[in-house]
Amino acid sequence: MHIVTEGVVRLHKTLADGRRMVIGFALPGDFLGFSDRDVHATSADALGPVATCKISREAFQELLDAKPHLMRRLHTELIHEFTLAQERLMLLGRCSARERMAAFFVNMRNRWKRVNGQVANVALPMSRQDIADFLGLTIETVSRMITTLARERVIVIVPDGIRILDLPRLEAIAVG
Repeated sequence: MHIVTEGVVRLHKTLADGRRMVIGFALPGDFLGFSDRDVHATSADALGPVATCKISREAFQELLDAKPHLMRRLHTELIHEFTLAQERLMLLGRCSARERMAAFFVNMRNRWKRVNGQVANVALPMSRQDIADFLGLTIETVSRMITTLARERVIVIVPDGIRILDLPRLEAIAVG
């Protein structure tokens, strides 16, 4: 198991027909390889320089036994991840491309805020193709939605990401 300490990691699965499905993006503080199996269901790729802290299952269990408050913290994080997974299922199943993009930006903003505190710019080290694969859209649709949101002055495109100009409006778009 690893904990990301710096950088961003893309989590993905290659389907039998060769298509790639992006499962998510791990930011600093996120766990990788947290599984009770020796074989992992997803692959991980660094999106630029990444540092991780490796910890064995045994050492992690010993740490949890010695520090019960960490188990409560882990429980909170797992509930948060489960909630994000449920929201993503709803997003993919019921939301328009515009709503998906808005929700993605709001989610990334909130995740970076948890890592860095206040966020002026939302870092997006992943490619537009990665975003498309994550949201179940085409790269053309992702590019079109980014351009539309920028034209509407909800966001502005900055080097390596976006700046959200109108968070309440972006959140309203995200919830439909």
